[in-house]
Amino acid sequence: EGRLAAAHTLTLLFKSISGKLNKHVEYLFVSMAPHLSNAESEDSRNAIAKAITTLLTVIDADKAANLLSSTMKWFQSENSSAQVMLATRLINVFVDALGLNILKSDMKLILKKLVVMLKSSDALVIQVLVLLQKMVRSDESNSILKNSEILDGLQTCLLHPHAWIRLLASQLLGLYLTASGKDLGLKWLTSSQTLKSVILDSFEQLKQSDSVTSELSVQVTKNLVALTKLITDIKSDDADEDSLSLEYTLKRAVKLGNNELVSTPQIVTHRTLVFNYIAAVALQMAPQIKDLLSIILTPLLREISDPSKTNAELKSHAQEVLDLVKSKFVDDETFTKTLLDVQLMLTRKRGERNAKRKQNLIKNPELAAKRKLNRAEAKKAKKMRQS
Repeated sequence: EGRLAAAHTLTLLFKSISGKLNKHVEYLFVSMAPHLSNAESEDSRNAIAKAITTLLTVIDADKAANLLSSTMKWFQSENSSAQVMLATRLINVFVDALGLNILKSDMKLILKKLVVMLKSSDALVIQVLVLLQKMVRSDESNSILKNSEILDGLQTCLLHPHAWIRLLASQLLGLYLTASGKDLGLKWLTSSQTLKSVILDSFEQLKQSDSVTSELSVQVTKNLVALTKLITDIKSDDADEDSLSLEYTLKRAVKLGNNELVSTPQIVTHRTLVFNYIAAVALQMAPQIKDLLSIILTPLLREISDPSKTNAELKSHAQEVLDLVKSKFVDDETFTKTLLDVQLMLTRKRGERNAKRKQNLIKNPELAAKRKLNRAEAKKAKKMRQS
């Protein structure tokens, strides 16, 4: 593509004649900038961004400041979303080239505008979240992560209809959780109500996942583990069973897997993700979950003891997670007793279901025959799909 080749050439040219560019920098900047939005391919846009980044790093500081001033005028436009979109992309380039400090005098204005933009079109929201990630990674003071309006906008994006926006918001939440472990000044999730709300939103994200290995599923699972660890630092005055607690959170996770088992047993995505979550929590919070072992052992043992030959991969994964949990409670009487209790409970329930099924066969033979025919048809259809 000609545009891609031209961008690569300009990057090399800017590096080789850096001392002669100050007279022409405005023309070069204005000529290249629109292509950040207009170029059709992502490769072209990235190459153009790299060329502008190189240009900004080789010109005089006052020239770069003038270019930023022009960019900020576009950014503040009230009549053209296209100008705002372009300016947002350019601010990202400025941070790449010259660091976050270049925005110091405009930071309050930028953050105020970004909060408004988080409620606009999908395309703008994506650019806002990309820019926020770049700014947060460069912000050693964590001042952006202390902006309550930005954080409220972030939470709103966690359940956005657009999957890409959900991913970017989840990644930004991940950055916050990482920073909160080092900066005690980050107080957003120190409220029981807020933490519970974000945890529930994250479980809802997991519920929408249709792939175990997708970037979004992995990020949300990581976030949930980090959020779960924060629960032990929260003092809740609410004694209600739905108040935030480690027990409440583990039950929500298990419920997500149970719902999949009941509604779509042939799909194993949610159960696999829940087992991944259980494994990570067991690794990092073994002492805290000792009294709650029955909650996490029940779905694992149920999957392992399932007599059907379906979902062999999930059964194997459940066994691996159970072995991991066991390794954290070696020679522990509480674990051994809980494991036995859960096994007995599952055996008893399975026996009760079998007995009820036999009673139904006697009471309603026509319905039983219909179910048998349906199962036979389902098996036949499955064999035809596999052949």
